[in-house]
Amino acid sequence: MKIRKMSPADLPALYDIYTDKEVVNNNRYLPDIKREEFDSMFSDSQHNFVAVESDGELLGHLAINSTSKPRLKHSASFGIAVAKTSRGKGVGRFLMEYLLAYCDEQLNLTRLELEVHANNVGALALYKSFGFEVEGTKRKAVLVEDDLIDIVIMSRVRT
Repeated sequence: MKIRKMSPADLPALYDIYTDKEVVNNNRYLPDIKREEFDSMFSDSQHNFVAVESDGELLGHLAINSTSKPRLKHSASFGIAVAKTSRGKGVGRFLMEYLLAYCDEQLNLTRLELEVHANNVGALALYKSFGFEVEGTKRKAVLVEDDLIDIVIMSRVRT
């Protein structure tokens, strides 16, 4: 497994990952998002990477959202998605390791933050294992299959 920068050729496989029901239920994308709308979500202000197997199969995606605004450029948010067939195989952990190294060494960030659905127990455990701490909860913040789900706000601050 290796990580490389995302390319436009990855978009069809990423669309398949992001439209999987479990991924849809754990983020804010709608299950009926159109391909053109999906493709337009990837901007120049993001750092996009994919985890791939040696045969080129796409296993997961990492998006780091940073800004050049002077008062916020020390901070970034991120998101991770893992292909259904690759879950539970260390892909998320591999992407997290890359995330921290890249943000610490290349971007020299002090703060990393994320929002995760409170019922995504696996993701919460993964983030906590990398030193992320809960900052708060947005109660009943997102509607998923007729249920209002809390969103947990987490961060890691490098001192």
